[in-house]
Amino acid sequence: LDHRSVRSLNGCRVTDEILALVPNIENFRLALRTIKLWAKKHGIYSNSLGYFGGVTWAMLVARTCQLYPNAAAATLVHKFFLVFSRWKWPNPVLLKHPDNVNLRFQVWDPRVNASDRYHPMPIITPAYPQQNSTFNVSESTKKVILTEFNRGMNITDEIMLGRIPWERLFEAPSFFYRYRHFIVLLVNSQTADDHLEWCGLVESKVRLLIGNLERNPHIALAHVNPKCFEFKKGQSANNSQNNSGNEDDLKQSQGNQSAVTSAPFCSMWFIGLEFERSENLNVDLTESIQNFTEHVMMHGVNIKMLKEGMTIDARHVKRKQLSLYLDSDFLKRERKSMESHNNFNNTLLANRKRLSTELAQSQDPLPPGQQPSSGNRGRDSGAKIQRLSDSLTEENSNASSDMGAGTPTTPTTAQLSAPSFKSSGKNGSEIDVVEQEPTQPHNNGNASSNTTTTEVACS
Repeated sequence: LDHRSVRSLNGCRVTDEILALVPNIENFRLALRTIKLWAKKHGIYSNSLGYFGGVTWAMLVARTCQLYPNAAAATLVHKFFLVFSRWKWPNPVLLKHPDNVNLRFQVWDPRVNASDRYHPMPIITPAYPQQNSTFNVSESTKKVILTEFNRGMNITDEIMLGRIPWERLFEAPSFFYRYRHFIVLLVNSQTADDHLEWCGLVESKVRLLIGNLERNPHIALAHVNPKCFEFKKGQSANNSQNNSGNEDDLKQSQGNQSAVTSAPFCSMWFIGLEFERSENLNVDLTESIQNFTEHVMMHGVNIKMLKEGMTIDARHVKRKQLSLYLDSDFLKRERKSMESHNNFNNTLLANRKRLSTELAQSQDPLPPGQQPSSGNRGRDSGAKIQRLSDSLTEENSNASSDMGAGTPTTPTTAQLSAPSFKSSGKNGSEIDVVEQEPTQPHNNGNASSNTTTTEVACS
């Protein structure tokens, strides 16, 4: 077959391979539904924007099932976060030995293809020709995904100890109260059909803007929200009327609304920006944004999609200006969600400190002459120590940027060994996969960042 036909058929072939490689299909499906729901709630489910897509989540859950073949679905969810929050990226995730087939189709192999060596989180499909399902992942989306993996690990620890319910796993902190600065992409069209096509093109190119922003030395993180928001005419005026009822404020709000857009159809994507810690920082994003918009417009011309009224605009917006673009009731709910998350986060940290103290006390040496207890009491003490030790992973450093957001780092000791390529034979044509069972990691805490005064210029 030709390359396009092979790629189109690989969807069902990969699905069949995954189902054939998991030891228990029912447990796999239940755990996968849980992980997919968690990923959507936390805004990391979008292949086009640089996060993980459906097949990627399926392969990660399948790998967990292979490592723990007799585990129930709830245990698989817990072990999922244990395994992949400690994974030694960029070592690839493999479900099976790569097929020793040469039908002249390009396969993922960093020894042969130089571009494959720069993929930050490779997850390889099991069916020939093997492909990396996460080639869209960037450094920023990798940081966001690892942050959510670590947060999920800490929460499932508490769930498995019976301290909190499963509902807590699906509660995510507010995106709009996590950052102080945003880039908002406004996509405008004149008709509904044109708008659907134009939004699809822009969404497929947003990751290029993320790459441009990442190359700025002053930007530590560019976090794109995968949810697309529709700009509703009159919502700014309604917000002002509900808040003050002043006619002058109403006229000003209507003027601000017309300044946002005059097109009948407008969709928005928001990108949260986290800057490097520095005082009186001045950042000019004009070039990065202009390069992105020009590229998208040029591509629309080349494929003959661009029509009259189709425009794309990127603006820098501070948090206090979000009410011009989003409904005030939505922002109030987001604020309450962030406050609830911060309270829960503080409680979680307090519980972990208390567990750490209990563990230290339980491991203190006995006074001279005193014998350790035997029987059930000794066994209960050992079980408690083991339970406390298992629950004490790294502290949750994933609070909002206002509270001091930390960037997760992959561990360096006591880690899970990922499958790795190892050439053998004279020509190095064969591939061996070396795997080890996951081990408990050491505690890695992340320091909090200080708030800074930042000025952003983009025109």
